[in-house]
Order: sequence, then C-alpha cells, then structure tokens
Amino acid sequence: MPSSSEPEATDSRREKLLQDVLENTSTLSAALTREGIILATSARFAEMLKISRKELKGAPFQDLIAPEERSGFLRLLAQSTQQRASVGEVVLRNMDVESIFTQILLRRMHRPYPDVILLLALDTTRHHRFAERLRRQKAEMEARVGERIAQLAEANRALATQKALLERVLEQLPDPLLVIDVERRILLANPASRRLVDADPRGMSFDEARSRLGEFFGTDGRPIPPDEDPLVKALHGEACVGREVLSVRASGERRIFLINAMPLLDEHGQNVGAISHFAEVTHLRGVTGEMPARLDNEDVLLRELRHRFRNNLAILASLLGLHSDSVTSEEARAALEESRQRVYSMARLHDQLHLGGSLEAVQMGAYLDGLVANLARSYGRPTIQVLVSAEPVTLDPERASSVGLIVNELVTNAFKHAFRGADTGEIGVGLEEIGEEYRLHVWDTGTGFLSDDTPEHSASFGLRLVNLLVRRLDGTLSSGATAGSRFTITFPIKPMH
Repeated sequence: MPSSSEPEATDSRREKLLQDVLENTSTLSAALTREGIILATSARFAEMLKISRKELKGAPFQDLIAPEERSGFLRLLAQSTQQRASVGEVVLRNMDVESIFTQILLRRMHRPYPDVILLLALDTTRHHRFAERLRRQKAEMEARVGERIAQLAEANRALATQKALLERVLEQLPDPLLVIDVERRILLANPASRRLVDADPRGMSFDEARSRLGEFFGTDGRPIPPDEDPLVKALHGEACVGREVLSVRASGERRIFLINAMPLLDEHGQNVGAISHFAEVTHLRGVTGEMPARLDNEDVLLRELRHRFRNNLAILASLLGLHSDSVTSEEARAALEESRQRVYSMARLHDQLHLGGSLEAVQMGAYLDGLVANLARSYGRPTIQVLVSAEPVTLDPERASSVGLIVNELVTNAFKHAFRGADTGEIGVGLEEIGEEYRLHVWDTGTGFLSDDTPEHSASFGLRLVNLLVRRLDGTLSSGATAGSRFTITFPIKPMH
C-alpha cells in the first residue's frame, strides 16, 4: 500500500519537471491549471512582474491582468482546454501597477500532464508604446494639417474677398487705370480704360493698346515714342507725376491727359510692373488747334489732376477700412489697415498741396502733424504721447511722399511693437535742416529692437520699404536702441537726381 508521502513526492516531481520545462523555453512562460491557477513560472516571467515565484505559485493568473482584460483572458483559457492552442493579447499589471502589454499563447501540455496549460508570453510593451507614440504624433499632425488647411481656406477666402474689393474699387474709379507687367503686357484695366481704347486691353501688349489712342505728343509738340511713355518709364523705376500729353487719333480727335505712373514693387523692392492713372482734362483746355509749348492754365490742370487723384485715394482708403472691419483673420485685418494707412499718407499729401496753394511745394510741418495725428487716432492709445517738431521745411511732392511713407511705417511700427506690456510712452517725429542736409528723426521710449529686427536686417515688408524710400531720397539711415528706438534719416536738400 503506498504511503501518504507518495502524492507529495509526485507533486514535487511534477513541479520540478514543469520548472525545468519553463526555464528551457526562450520566452516568458508559466504553467497553469485549467482554472487558471499558477503552478509555476519561469524566472524571467517573475522578474517582469517584479513578484517572486513563490508568491506567484497558487495565485489566480487573472489577478495579474488589468480588470478590463480579464474576460478576454478567460475566453482564451477556455479555448485552450478544448483546442490545441489559443492566441491573444492581454495587459498585465506588475507590483508597481505598471501596464505590461503582452501577446500570449495558451496550449495544453502533452502527457504525462494533459491537465496543465502552458502559457508562453511575449512582452510587446516597447512596441505598443512606440505604436502609441506614432498614433499620437499622427493625430497631432492631422490636427495641425487640418488647422493649416482651415487657415489656408480662410486666407483664400480673404484673398477672394480682397480681389472682389479691388475689382469694385476699379469699377468705381472714374478715370482710366492700367497695370502692366515687366513684359509690357497689360494685366489689369478698369472699365474707364476699356472705354478709352474701345476694347478690353487685358492681355494685350502695351504698344498695341497705346496704338489705339493714336499718336502722343508732349507739351513741346514733339511726338512721344512708346519707350518714352510715362508707364514704360515707370516700369524701369522712374516715377512720373502730372505728365501732360496730347493724344491725336487717326480720325483727328484730340484729347489731353495728365498722367501719373508709378513702379510696382514686390516685398523685396524689385520692380514687377507699373501702374498708370489717366485724368482727361480736354474740357479744361478746350483743344482747337496745335498744343502750345506751355499751358497758361497749367496750375488749373494740375489741381484738377491731383484733386481727382486725391478723391480716388480717399475712395480706396475708405474701402480698405471697411473691408478690414469685415475680415476675421487678424493677420489679414492688420495687413489691410497698414495698406489703408499707406494710402492715407499719400492722400494727405495731396490735401496739403491743395491747401498750401502751391502744386510743387509741401509744407512738411502741417503734413506730418496731420499724418501722425491720424495714426494716433487709428491705434487708439491715448496714453502714448505723440510729439511732432518740424522746422519750416518745404519739399517737392515726390520727396514729401517718400518722407511721409517713411514716417508712416516707423510710427506704425512703434505703435504696434514698442510698448508691449506698457501703458504709457512717447513717440516723436522731428525734421530739421542742418547745413546742406535735412534730418528726419523718428523715436520712441519703448522696449527697443528685438534681436535682429533692425531696419537694416528686418524681414518685414514695412522696414524694407523704409530702406527703399531712403535710397530714393539719396539718403542714409541710422538706428539705435538706447532707452527705446531711434531712427535718423539724412538726405540732401538739393536732390541728386
């Protein structure tokens, strides 16, 4: 009759045999009963769970599994008792309650222990975390792409709105306006231009459109060849203000125009085309014969031109202001407001010419006073004091326009950037005559320059425009950032060009 110690010896031999089997496997492993009770584990399996093999022995394996994963494990266990093997994924919890992602295989052992379930596990935690990180990055990237697509859609809508706005502006201009590219091809022509040439000139070469107006003559009666046309000269960087021409068509019809033509510059200051505005003044001249060398009523004609040009600028500034109130993009609204201020600075110049009684001299003190006061009202910072000090300096309209645009850009820059986090401060503008030079000063008591954002190195369009305008004045620009920012533009009293 067998002794009572024989079952214990049998259990001991089985446990030792199971332990040998588990240690000889190349993966994490454990032996379970059909009910999922742990009979033995490999050393690596216990080490992964940070629990001793002694503590694991006799424990339900499902207690090591995350609660939400237990039902899945029990299904796999039931399948393994009926089939050859079952495979699945479970999340284990170690002693530090850390999640361990595993793939497991459960299968019944062969004789002599067919009631034992062998569990083989593969730790996929690193793979899972890497995949999870990739999923998060993908989601973040998709979110950023979606946000960028939305921004681009908003920008496209803003561009479409601005395009429609510009088309409405052009439709309302009573005088002809043409834009040509560097190939001398007409890109833009408003309805008044189409009526002038009796056709739609868009896409035409400038020479073809010009030929429809007949021959052009200057005030001296000499023909103006196409290459000397104000619009073509503007294409090569030479601005033209108030050029008087006589158009004589083949039919004998005579019409007199005063022409403004300006270069079109890109953000890098490079010429990309030219724009020309025609004001017909035939009714003021009463053309009946040959055009005299000079007109007795030249001042009247120039006043008519500048009055029309000023009104067109006012319409454009108003439309830009209305449009900036309707857009939702802060970036688009800021760009429209800056464009409106630039247009206003030119309209203000024409106001000053009209009020000053001279068509060739701008009183800079009154001009700068009005220009800076308008900027202060636009930015609504009553606690920022604005000071203007200008000696009785007069400039011709072209140089006055450059000075006005420089002041507009630098004062705008100060209002936008110099007083971040500050409630009070000062912005100053000064113009003085020293020897053979004029000196323009623009300063503020703000925070000074940020990093390399000086006029000489800035990537902003406004400060690059300042550099271009200074060069057109044959001047020099210096800047400093002691107790704020200070800009000094020096240019000759007598223009070099």
